[in-house]
Amino acid sequence: LNALGLCAMSQAGAGAGPYFVLPMEGSVVLYDALNVASATPRGGVIKAHNNPLSGIAINNAGTVIATTSRKGTIVRVFSVPDGTQLHSFRRGRRSAVIHSPQFSPDATFLCVTSETGTCHIFRIVQESERKSTGFLGTITAALGRMAENDRHFAYFNVRNQGVRTSCAFSEDNSRVFVASMDGFLYTYRLDTFNGGECQLESEYSLHQLTDDDADP
Repeated sequence: LNALGLCAMSQAGAGAGPYFVLPMEGSVVLYDALNVASATPRGGVIKAHNNPLSGIAINNAGTVIATTSRKGTIVRVFSVPDGTQLHSFRRGRRSAVIHSPQFSPDATFLCVTSETGTCHIFRIVQESERKSTGFLGTITAALGRMAENDRHFAYFNVRNQGVRTSCAFSEDNSRVFVASMDGFLYTYRLDTFNGGECQLESEYSLHQLTDDDADP
C-alpha cells in the first residue's frame, strides 16, 4: 500500500530506458521502465529503512536514489542499479515529517525540507568518486555507512513552520528554491564551496501574483 502516493522516475538509466521507483514499506523497488522489469541484482528491491518511507527521489541520470522514512531522522542515498549505500545523513535527532527530497541537476547535492521549517542540503559523493580515491575512499565510505552521522553541508530556515514545502536547485546549484503550500516562493543563495547557512535572496507571495494577473 502506497498511502502517500510516492513514486519517482529518472530521465535516463544504465539500460536502454529510464528507471521507475516505488516504495515497499522501508524499501524501494527499482524498475527498468522501458522493459518493465526489475533493475537490480536483488530483484529490484533496495532495503533502505526500518520504518515505512516518507519520501523518495532519483536523479535525472538514474545513478543515485535518496530515501527518507516516516521517522524523519535519517536520509539515505544509494547508487543505482547495484543498490550500494553511499551516504546515511542525519537530518536531526528528533522525529519530523520530511516533505521533499530533491537532487541538484548534476546530483552533487541533495536538499530536503521538513515540517520544522529547516531545509538541509547534503553533499553527495557518488560511487565513481569513491573508487577514484582508492583504498582511503573505500574506508571512508565504510565508516560513513556505519556511523550514520554525516551532517548537512548547508542549511536555512524557512519562515513558516508546519507548512508543507517543496525544494529545487537552479541549474548551476547556486540557488535553492522553496515553494510552500501557503503560497510563498523563496530563493536562497547556496555557497557550493563553503556551505553553511544559505542567505535569503527573495520572497514572493504567489497569491499576490495571482491577484495582479486577475486585475483588468
